[in-house]
Amino acid sequence: MPKSILLALLIPMAMASAPVAAGPTGPAAGKTETSTPEGRVGERAQARWEALIAGHIKEAYAYLSPLYRKTMPYEQYRYTVHGVGLWSGARVLGVQCRPGQCQARVEVKARFRMRHIPTPRTAKDVVTETWVYDSGAGDWFLAPRS
Repeated sequence: MPKSILLALLIPMAMASAPVAAGPTGPAAGKTETSTPEGRVGERAQARWEALIAGHIKEAYAYLSPLYRKTMPYEQYRYTVHGVGLWSGARVLGVQCRPGQCQARVEVKARFRMRHIPTPRTAKDVVTETWVYDSGAGDWFLAPRS
């Protein structure tokens, strides 16, 4: 399967699973009062992808918006994540914000094997994630596409 097709299949699955009970110490862990929205969303987007790459699905789930988590319990969510083991890296390229909402551009790399090709291949793509501010939780969360 060509790598562009493979990425076209895997990246949207990550976005829908997409990127929690919270991280190990809660979704606001490490938050500083002086963080800009762009900086905070960049940190959280990077942390979420690192959790996904490491296979820590429950930790990644914590970065999803509280409203999304109400409609998608973790027990169901974990079965929607289909790139663990293939994703090999992620890097936030930039974040643009307006009041209450940010767009994070993330370069995601996937590593995979193809039949009759002895060495693994790496492909990358840029995904755009929408992050929203939840005033009740006092932090930014990924708002997955429905």
